Amino acid sequence: MNKPSLFQNPAPYAARPDEIPPPALMSYPPPPPPALMRSAGASRREALEQVQPIDIHNYDYVIVGCGFVGSVVARKMAEQNKKCLILERRRHIAGNMFDEVDENGILVQRYGVHLFHTGSEDVWDVVKDFGDWRVRDNPSRVDFSSDPLAGVLHHNHPFENSFIEPVVYPFNFSVIDTLYGGGGGAGASGVLYKDKAAELKEILLKEFPGRDRVTISELYASSDKDIIEFADILFELDFRPYTSKQWGVDPEQLDASVINRVPMLLNYGTELVKVKYQRVPKEGFAKVFERMLRHQNIDIALNTDALDHLKIDFDNNAALWDGKPLPQNATILWTGAIDELAGYKLGKLPYRSLAFDWRTEYTESYQPGLCVAYPNAKGYTRIVEYKKLLSQYAPGVTSIAVEYPLQAGKGMEPYYPILTCGNKKLYEKYRLMIDGIPQLALAGRLADYKYYDMDAAIERALEIARQFNKKDAAAV
Repeated sequence: MNKPSLFQNPAPYAARPDEIPPPALMSYPPPPPPALMRSAGASRREALEQVQPIDIHNYDYVIVGCGFVGSVVARKMAEQNKKCLILERRRHIAGNMFDEVDENGILVQRYGVHLFHTGSEDVWDVVKDFGDWRVRDNPSRVDFSSDPLAGVLHHNHPFENSFIEPVVYPFNFSVIDTLYGGGGGAGASGVLYKDKAAELKEILLKEFPGRDRVTISELYASSDKDIIEFADILFELDFRPYTSKQWGVDPEQLDASVINRVPMLLNYGTELVKVKYQRVPKEGFAKVFERMLRHQNIDIALNTDALDHLKIDFDNNAALWDGKPLPQNATILWTGAIDELAGYKLGKLPYRSLAFDWRTEYTESYQPGLCVAYPNAKGYTRIVEYKKLLSQYAPGVTSIAVEYPLQAGKGMEPYYPILTCGNKKLYEKYRLMIDGIPQLALAGRLADYKYYDMDAAIERALEIARQFNKKDAAAV
C-alpha cells in the first residue's frame, strides 16, 4: 500500500449516497415546545412569555448560541457589568454538552460523550468553580473485528481470517502486542509475526527518542520499513474505515489535523492527551452551564431562532435587528454556522451530524469500556455505555447510545465542519463577506469552521472577551 496522502485535499465534500441512518433514528433533541424566554439571573428565574420582536436596546451583547463559546463570553462580559442576552434555538442550555438523567437513573450526554481536558490554567479557572470535577476512570476500546448489533464478526481488514482482540484506545504498545504477539493476552498469538512485538517497540522508541506519543503522519514519515508497515496496519484497521464513516469522505481528502488527533502512545498509557486536568463533572455539564450563567446580567431566550430577528444587509455592510439598524451600544456574537448567517449566498458549507439509537440493556455491563469504537461495523462508529461514565450506580440495567454519523441536513444539528481544501476555501470566502460588518463578531466551531475541543472553545471565548473588553475600554 502507498502512503495515504494525508496532506493533500483534492476535492470538496460530496455527500455519499449510502449515508442514510436507520429509519427509527432521529437527531436529539425532539422538536421543541412553544418558545419561552427566561432569565438566568439569581433573582429572576421565572419563565416569561416571549414577545415579538425582541427588544435588545437594554443589552450590550446579544450572543447567539449557548455552548461553551457563547456562555463563557456571556459570563466574562457580565462580570464586567455588561448586560447580555443569549439566544438559543434549542430547548436547553449547554449546547452539545447537554446531559440529563434518563429513565434508568443514569446521567447521559445527549449529543455524544464529552470528556473535558486542558493544560491551561486560564481555561481551568473558567470552569473549576462551577462543578464537582472528577477524574475519568474508564479507558475506551477499539474492536476491529466485531459488529455486535449485527451479531457477526467482520473480516474486511488486512487479516481476513483472524479475530483480533479489542485493544485500548488511544492506541498504545498493547496494540502491538495484540497484532505482533508477545503481549501474553488471549489475542496475542501474533496475527502478523509472532514475537515481533518487542522488536517493533524498540524500533519505535529509537526512532522517536524522548517522545511518549506520535501521530499517524509521523509514523508514515519514518524511513524504517517496519514502522511504515505498522502505520499501514493501523491505517487500514482503524483510520480508514472509521474516518470514512465519521466524515463521509476518504481520509486522504481531509486536513491532516483531523487524522492526527488520534495519537499512538509509545508506552502502555491510556491518556488521549497529556495535560494536567482531565475531568468529568459529577453532576453533568448542564449543571456547570447553569451555574456559569446564573448571573444578574445574563438573560437567556430558549427555543428562539436568532435569524427570525437578525439579518445581514450586505449592500450596506450592516447587521439589522427586526429590520432596523442595531442599537449603538449593542454587539452581536454569532456562534452558529457562518453560511446560514449569510443566507447561503455562496452555497452550503458541509457539516457532519450524528444520529443516536438509545437503548436500555438489562445487564450489569454491556461492553468493556465507556466507549467502544467499531471501525468495521456497518453504519455506526461507536457505542457509548454511560453507566461507565464515573462508574454510576444502576444495578441490573445500563444505558447505551449507538452513534451513526451522517451528513447534516434539515432537522439535523451540525456537529463538525468537514475540513477539506475546497470547504476551507469556501469558508474563507464567507469570512471575507462578513468580516468588517460593524457590531458583529463570529466565534465557535461552526462560525470559525474549525474542530474545537472544549478547552479550545473556551480559549477562543476568552480571546473574544478580551477583544470586547478592549473595545469597551476604547469607547469610554
